[in-house]
Amino acid sequence: MTEEAKAITEIAKTTGKAIDGASRIGEFMARFITGPLDQLSGIAEDRFKFMRWERQVRLMDRANALLAARGMQTATRSVPLNIAVPILQAGSLEESDELQDIWTNMLVNAADESVDVQFRRAFISIAEDLTFLDKQVLERIYSTSAIGNIDDSISLHGLPTQLIVLSSPVDKETEASPIDLQVEVSLGNLVRLGIIQYGQYTGEHYDSYRCLRRTSLGTEFMKAIQGSTHTAMPA
Repeated sequence: MTEEAKAITEIAKTTGKAIDGASRIGEFMARFITGPLDQLSGIAEDRFKFMRWERQVRLMDRANALLAARGMQTATRSVPLNIAVPILQAGSLEESDELQDIWTNMLVNAADESVDVQFRRAFISIAEDLTFLDKQVLERIYSTSAIGNIDDSISLHGLPTQLIVLSSPVDKETEASPIDLQVEVSLGNLVRLGIIQYGQYTGEHYDSYRCLRRTSLGTEFMKAIQGSTHTAMPA
């Protein structure tokens, strides 16, 4: 088979997959919406394309605005394809503005040589697993207004609105009270991702309380996803 014939064959395969995909979307929508199958397929395909295009435009506009705010016309550091492409893909699929800003900041920071962080593909997989609550909790734990350093013992209570750095004596009533279930789930996810960790804090009279601690991975990740006003936690 000639190269031209191979190319035609591949195009046919790709076109066939696209048609099959649109048909499947139409069949799925037909379970919920009454209308001709081909019409539903077209509506779904057009809408999904528009939604992604709309999110891509926002990401690009935000990135350009961040570059301009830093006095940058273009990147001062080349972003590897295996970092840039996944960021653009994930960012264009993210419907939440707050979560999309993670991807925008990551892209701009990766392109800014003044940002002192070694970008890793792990940052991408971490960001993909964050919810809005996860982001709120994480930003509070790594708040630049926090006093202390990476070894601080942080209370599980008060998050995501308040950061309580434990010191002896602790508020025993607060530390013994239940944690909101959704916050507990969020903390479990952040621990799973390695950007915070659980620890034990010994307070007055040697009572032991479960606490949180920041990690080196978490510190680097926050430098990668925060805006230019972010300052790394002291080591």
